[in-house]
This record gives sequence, C-alpha cells and structure tokens, in this order.
Amino acid sequence: MSRTIRNVALAGASGNVGAQVLKALLAVKEFNVTVLSRSPKSFPAGAQIKVVDFTSIEDLSTALIGQDAVIDTTSSPDVATPLRLIEAAAKAGVYRFITSDFGLDPELPGVYDLPVFSRKKASYEAVKKQAAENHMTYTLVSCGAFLDWCLSSGFAGLNFQSRTAWIFGDGNNVHPWTTLEDVGKATANVLLHPQETLNRPVYIYSVFMSQSQLFDIAKEVSGGEWTATYNDMEPIMQKALEDLRSGNISDAAFVVQIQYCLATKALAHPGKATTIV
Repeated sequence: MSRTIRNVALAGASGNVGAQVLKALLAVKEFNVTVLSRSPKSFPAGAQIKVVDFTSIEDLSTALIGQDAVIDTTSSPDVATPLRLIEAAAKAGVYRFITSDFGLDPELPGVYDLPVFSRKKASYEAVKKQAAENHMTYTLVSCGAFLDWCLSSGFAGLNFQSRTAWIFGDGNNVHPWTTLEDVGKATANVLLHPQETLNRPVYIYSVFMSQSQLFDIAKEVSGGEWTATYNDMEPIMQKALEDLRSGNISDAAFVVQIQYCLATKALAHPGKATTIV
C-alpha cells in the first residue's frame, strides 16, 4: 500500500545532482528535509542537518529513524557507501529509497555490464533485494546525460573556447539529455507520486537529441568556424577496457565508456523515456 511521504533524508546534497534535488525538495513545501552530511556545512534554510558517519551502518540507521524516504545523490567511487545507505535505510524502516543512479536506462541489456556502472549496478541489486526481503520500496531516476553539465565540462565533446568538436561515432544517435535542475524537480516529484513510481525506474528527459544536433546548435549560437573530429568509438572503448584490466586506472577510461554508450543506440536511446520534466 502506498503512503504519503513527508520526512525525507538526502545524502550528497553538496554535489551537482544533490544541490538541485535539495533545492527542489525545499521548493515543494510539503517535505521535512534532512541533509545527511559527513561534516558541518552550510545548506539552504529549511533543511535540517545531521552529521553522520557514512562508514557506519549503525550511525546511519539511527539518523534515518522516522524518515519516510532517503535519496542518495552521493557520487564517491566507493561502492560501499550506497550499499551501507541502503542497508541502514531498510534497518530504520524507511519506506522509499531513491538510488544514486541518475543515468542511462538500467534495464537496457549491456549497460550495467560496463565497469563504469558497477556502483550503480550494485546499488540496484541491493535495493531490489531489500525490497523483496524487508518491504522497503525503491525508485531509480533514469535521465540520460546531464545536458548543462556535459556542455560546461566538455563531456559532450564540444570545446567552445577552441571551437572544436570531438564527435562520438557519427554523432547521430538520439538519446535523452536532462538538465540538473530538471533532474532535481523530477526526483522531488517521485516522492509526490509514490504509487506510480513504486519499485521501478522512472524515465525523464529535458530533450531528445543527438550529439550532431547539439553541435549544430552550438555552431549557430556561438558563430564562427568549428573543427570536428569523428571518432570510431569501438577501438577507443576496447583500449579503455584493456587499460582497466591492466590496472591503468584513469578518469579518461571511465569517461570513454559513457561516451561510447551515448554513441550506441542499443545502450542509449529514447526508449521508455517518455516523461518530460
């Protein structure tokens, strides 16, 4: 049976996703929001702050007693952090857990087989196990790529200063892009619709677009001449995986895996993403 969600705990509130989720939760005015923080920090007015030990399931579960929902927006590479949060939430009797996914469709074959998504895969498996054994419910928010962050960080392959584009494959694969603000709003809305979002991924997007379409808009807005390099992603992907197997761990090896997905229709496409934020 569904229930009304009022008390919400948020982990990772100082991150790119977490800050937008916190903003959206506070804007709703229907939630009592508690931020779980590793150390004393300043957060927007309206949020209660609890300093917790993220390495202790006991400390986390104590902090989560009385919470209706927990939202995990942590992004540390340590897979143990989300697993401890999930276990602690179940132990505290939390009704709904939103995992720190916020990415590609976890139901598409092959997505969670990639090393870059091992943390997300472990969280998904753990929360489904808790739902089956302890009746805690869950939701994943699948939003594709972060549109604004990908543009500002260069992750989208567009360098506005040098006017160069690094194109993934032919650049024509259409897939979801979502702004961080829209991710925050959608996450808050999940908790306003607990029955509709029960034990499943929720698919959202701000726009469906290919990298080439994004590149065309960038050229139109910025003006001037651009230089584009089109890249065969398969050998680049295989090199990244080989680097990981040989212990040559780098951020680039993980970035390439996501860019490979965005270029591959089987791993990133509109599909079920039918909810416009």
